[in-house]
Amino acid sequence: MTIIKKFNKFRPYLFLSVSCAVVFSSCGHYSFSGNTLPAHIKTVAIPLFNDKTSEFGVREKLTNAVVDAFTQDNTLKIVDVSRASAVVSGTIESVTDRASTFNRQEKVEAYRVYVTVDVEFRDQKKRKILWKAGLQEWGEYRHSNSTEERQKAIDDAIKKLAEDILNKSVSGW
Repeated sequence: MTIIKKFNKFRPYLFLSVSCAVVFSSCGHYSFSGNTLPAHIKTVAIPLFNDKTSEFGVREKLTNAVVDAFTQDNTLKIVDVSRASAVVSGTIESVTDRASTFNRQEKVEAYRVYVTVDVEFRDQKKRKILWKAGLQEWGEYRHSNSTEERQKAIDDAIKKLAEDILNKSVSGW
C-alpha cells in the first residue's frame, strides 16, 4: 500500500513530464523562422550587381538595398566572397518607363518605371545554384519633368526587389 501512496503523490509530476515530452517531441522539427536554407549556409556575400542599363547609380542602389535587407533580416551574416557560404549576384537587365494612368483627354497622368533583374543565389560550399530567377518590380511617378519623382519611383522598385531577393533566399518563396 505504501507504493500506491507514493505513486499518487507523484502522479501530477508524472502527468506533467509525459505531457511536456509529447508536446516538445511533436514540435521539435518545426521552425517559426520560415528559414528553408541548408544548415551549412550561415553567411552570404553580395557583390556589386552588374548593370546593362544606362541608368546612373542603379547598380549601387540595388546592391545597397539588398545588403540592407539581409542585414535587417539577420538570418545570414554578410561577409566577403572568399568567406561566404552563399552568394547573391545578379544583373540589372532594364529600367523601363511605361504609361500607367490616363486622364479623360487620354493624356498620360502617371508612369510606372519597371526595374528588371536576373538574380542567382549560389551555394558556395556545394557549388550549386539554389535558385535563379528573373525578377521585376515597379514604382510609380506622376507625369512631370521632375527627375526626382522618377528617381523616387526607381527607389521604390529597388526596395521591392531587395525584399523579393531576401524572401526567395531565406524563405524559399
